[in-house]
Amino acid sequence: MKISLVIILVGSMLIFGGFPALAQEEGEVTYPIVTEEDAIKNIFEELEDIYFDEELDRLMSYFSEDDYPAYDTLEENMEYTFDNNENLSLSIVITSLIVSGDSAIVRVDWEKTWNDASSSSGTNDTLRLKKIEGDWKIVDLEDDSIFVVGTGLFITYPTA
Repeated sequence: MKISLVIILVGSMLIFGGFPALAQEEGEVTYPIVTEEDAIKNIFEELEDIYFDEELDRLMSYFSEDDYPAYDTLEENMEYTFDNNENLSLSIVITSLIVSGDSAIVRVDWEKTWNDASSSSGTNDTLRLKKIEGDWKIVDLEDDSIFVVGTGLFITYPTA
């Protein structure tokens, strides 16, 4: 008898909003909290899709035009890669992710395939990201071959 009374009371409270923490106003939308780590992981998932779809502008939007060394050269190399290869795919596995304020260090293992027969891969490559105006951007990349097929154009980095 006591159990059925408790069930009735709890059910009534839920139906009539007796638990304010569980009540939700009609039309109110709640979103899950996304951590900075989750946001960065999502970027790498999107990069895989963008690479497959060969969307140069979207790919380059994840790099900081002002802070990435040789941004223009990378863009030219990526355009060459997309124009001269077919069936591109990229798989990225994050092996380490450290976020400190508006900076992040990401280590990845990756494998890239193209033209149905060629592939290349890398392990423990490092990317540095910076949060700029609310968006995470790649500002440094240890090895651009994660994205570029072949040697592309020679990348020169500015000296201090």
